[in-house]
Amino acid sequence: MRLLMGVVAGYFLGLLIAPQSGEKTREMLAEKAREIAEKPKRAAEEKIREVARRSEAKAGDIGSELGRKAAETAVRNVTDELLGDKTDKSA
Repeated sequence: MRLLMGVVAGYFLGLLIAPQSGEKTREMLAEKAREIAEKPKRAAEEKIREVARRSEAKAGDIGSELGRKAAETAVRNVTDELLGDKTDKSA
């Protein structure tokens, strides 16, 4: 962590003493600061999208299973009603 902080500090110090106008240097520093600040935000947004995709897939799986079970129950109920409960319920 200290190494990273040293690299960042050195980078910004180098920009400050570079032969550019102060205004250009401040603009460049502000842009770099915005880029650095955006990285965690973009990473968090991507993680949220990933979790949302997984959740949607899991919800679809659960919905499919519930739908299948509901359909099987409906078929059994209709069969029982039509055949007068004479079917084998062990299936």
